[in-house]
Amino acid sequence: MKLKKTIKVIAVGSLLSVMGFVAPVAFDGLSDSNTFGSSAYAQAKKKVTRRLPGIKESTLKKLGQIQNFIAPDLEKKPDAEPDLAAALKATQKLDKLCKKKCNDPEKSQVYRFYGYIYYSMDNYKKAIESYKKLVALAPEVAIALELESYNILMQLTFAQEDYKDSLMWMDKWIDLSTLVTAEKYYSRGTIHYSIGDNSAALKDVLRAIKMTESKGKTGKEEWYSLARALHLGKEDYKAALAVLEKLVRHYPKKSYWDQISIVHGTMGNEDKQRNALEALYVMDNSLRSQQIMNLAYMFMGSEAPYKGAKILEKGMKDKVVKESTKNLKALAAAWAAAREPKKAILVYGKAAKQAIADAAATTNKKHKNLAGGMYAQMVSLYLNLDDSKSAIKIGKKALQAGNLKSEGSVHVNIGIAYADLHQYKSAMGAFEKAMNDKKVRRFAENWYKHSKQEHRRQQRLAEL
Repeated sequence: MKLKKTIKVIAVGSLLSVMGFVAPVAFDGLSDSNTFGSSAYAQAKKKVTRRLPGIKESTLKKLGQIQNFIAPDLEKKPDAEPDLAAALKATQKLDKLCKKKCNDPEKSQVYRFYGYIYYSMDNYKKAIESYKKLVALAPEVAIALELESYNILMQLTFAQEDYKDSLMWMDKWIDLSTLVTAEKYYSRGTIHYSIGDNSAALKDVLRAIKMTESKGKTGKEEWYSLARALHLGKEDYKAALAVLEKLVRHYPKKSYWDQISIVHGTMGNEDKQRNALEALYVMDNSLRSQQIMNLAYMFMGSEAPYKGAKILEKGMKDKVVKESTKNLKALAAAWAAAREPKKAILVYGKAAKQAIADAAATTNKKHKNLAGGMYAQMVSLYLNLDDSKSAIKIGKKALQAGNLKSEGSVHVNIGIAYADLHQYKSAMGAFEKAMNDKKVRRFAENWYKHSKQEHRRQQRLAEL
């Protein structure tokens, strides 16, 4: 993780302002509104008071000089820039003097400047060492400064991916401060998560959310997102769903509706799964191909095939869903289920052509030409339209294409079509072939008998 180079200028005024000097370090995922704010430290002073020796005037003067190198007076010199090299040299000089003459509060300010200067120079290792020396002086340092240093150490070590140390410094901050914000608990949760302690991470994140919601406010989006991920990680889908519902309410995004649909599907709530995915579809009609397919199948499964067909048809028209053999077959099946045989026949025809093209394009000898199956479906649809001639014609194409689930069924339908045309001899021939298929044998036998009787009656009438 890269540190953000966001440097806040130190206010130049009374030399006592050195006591309020803050190193402005900010990190993704760990910063909060009170990271360096004085209010948090003021609260801590109510918990514990420390009577510390003051800083000598001579030391204050030298600290002020260092501060001026870091944050020059822009009113006097508008073009002046920070001189970190001079600041470091001055700090080192003061450090040598302090080894003999300074008390602990004075030394703490020296280490503080070291930490800030090294951080600004991107020397994070030495910055960490400096702040460690500072906190080692506790309790002979101001509580505000100790808290600030723990906070900076927590962020610096996190940025260096030293998560265990980062957690240690965070815990020290929490133990000392009396104003632990929701943001701080979330930050600690992210550290636990980085370590791999998901249970502790979830506990802290939920605490942050609860603290915020108890005040009638809404937690940050990333808080809910992490809580959702942690719930899903432990397969607590009910809890994850509750968090997702908050996300779509406060931070509405398509991805959250998609996740709600997936979680409902995992829980077996098919109606709610479909409703969530439909809501996503209605938002902007920009579902991915697989989402459109899933929604269409859901409508077909819930006895709303027409709606499923319309969604799938639009997906193909918008070129989101590919007109593959599989997808065309699904659309044709939806139209058939919706009692739209003409539309179903048209799409099955496209599917058959695509299946033939697929077979011609592949070098895989095991690949099966699925066109026969599409033609077989069309036979039944033509019968429903009382178009017996087309049923016979397409039935023969189905048999010729082969790879059928049931040749017997196709022969039966062809026989029925011949019977409807009163061509009973041809019908009997089709039913005889169908009787070779055990699945339809009894059905074919009954039709054969009927056709034979009608054929005899037809012959007798012709003889009169």
